[in-house]
Amino acid sequence: MKVQRVVKKPLLEADIFFMNSGEAGASARREHERRKDAREKRVKDRFGRASGLILAVTSEPQSENAWKVGAVGEEAVAKALNSLVGDGVHVLHDRRIPKSKANIDHIVVSSAGVMIVDAKNYRGKIEVTRSSLRVAGRNQIKLIDSLERQCKLVQACLGDDIPVNGSLCFVKGDFAVLRTKKVREFRVTGPRTLTKVIGECHQSETCRIADVHTIAEKIANEFVAA
Repeated sequence: MKVQRVVKKPLLEADIFFMNSGEAGASARREHERRKDAREKRVKDRFGRASGLILAVTSEPQSENAWKVGAVGEEAVAKALNSLVGDGVHVLHDRRIPKSKANIDHIVVSSAGVMIVDAKNYRGKIEVTRSSLRVAGRNQIKLIDSLERQCKLVQACLGDDIPVNGSLCFVKGDFAVLRTKKVREFRVTGPRTLTKVIGECHQSETCRIADVHTIAEKIANEFVAA
């Protein structure tokens, strides 16, 4: 089947939409810095002058480094998604979930509806069935459960008339031969394939193009930048 190439339209003045789109990975980087500063303070308080040498020869713990790795992954996915902006597509990054410490990595609003994107900077082979997800041999179905909760929250904000879908986007995972897979109804893929899929779906008219701005604004107001 021949796939029609998506051609980006020039950004018209009427399309310019001012909102706080957020900064990808911002909250993860802040958490990494908070943990790093707290660890260095503990070392300095305990070892005094020797703390500089100790910090120089010790690596940061995995629980600290994971936040930096996560931020890098979110930034990589954001770079890919931002290539869609300017053709009636809005992308929001690092959105805070109300009454929670959790966040949503990316939200894409287009004429096809809304796509919730959870970025993962994991290494290893990714194995997918309709009901299971394994990464580097470990059961990671909890990632799908989390994505499903995020989609339900955004769906509740918009109502049932606007389609809300979700995708896990692995930056460095090994997908072997198949590049796009699904667990339940959620897509599991990488940045390039995800961007291509969203761009092609954007050519549909599930939502009136004039409503995309309103939908994006409603989401941005409910899920503020973290």
